[in-house]
Amino acid sequence: MFKLLADARPTRGVTIEKIRAASTAWLASDRLRREIHLGKYVPGDKLPPQRQLACKLGVSLMTLREALRILEAEGYLTMRRGATGGAIITASRESVEVLQERLRSRIDEFAEWMEFREAVEAAAAGLAAERISAQEIAGLRTTLAQIGGEADVQSFRSADSAFHLGLAQASRNQLIRQAVEDARAAMFLAFDAVPHLVVLESTVSAHERILAAVVAHDRSQAERSMAEHIRTSWEEIRSIIEGRLA
Repeated sequence: MFKLLADARPTRGVTIEKIRAASTAWLASDRLRREIHLGKYVPGDKLPPQRQLACKLGVSLMTLREALRILEAEGYLTMRRGATGGAIITASRESVEVLQERLRSRIDEFAEWMEFREAVEAAAAGLAAERISAQEIAGLRTTLAQIGGEADVQSFRSADSAFHLGLAQASRNQLIRQAVEDARAAMFLAFDAVPHLVVLESTVSAHERILAAVVAHDRSQAERSMAEHIRTSWEEIRSIIEGRLA
């Protein structure tokens, strides 16, 4: 009887999609692509030697070389031959105008990512205020000084990313740290589409307020300062791509 009742239950139209297997080379390329999106490698940087990189990723040399070919085809890097060669990170081939148009077409998606960032990064800042070490505070102060002194967009992005990821690490919550990385990696197009000098002053001042609250171990203020920073950043990005800010 129980079996008959179970068989009679409606499925409510639920469908289960097939799992699409990803090749190891694609997974390796995705890991490296993520590192680039997070600003850990910037144009002009050379990736580590192939044997070292393959060991770091836990893949064979053959798999790594296939991953590098994928990234080269996508325009992320170029392969140079010879003793001084290697995998060199390249700048985007697209103009700022093209990037802004792509961003404009995905504005709703990025708005959701910024809402997600506001939630998780405010939580990260709050926890960091309670758990951060003196060494981490010193590191964030150094990073903050670097942000204000960067003249090119890629170096600015790298330092800005280091500040946010440093706070996430100081939260001592690996799920939050992973979420912050995911959101920043997803937002790389928005960061590339915005002239960094337009947001430099507001970014530095916001980071100073966040760090001051963290150093004071003021969890509530750290959360508020980070949330305000994320909201202001998104408003600046939207203003630029919608033509409301020159």
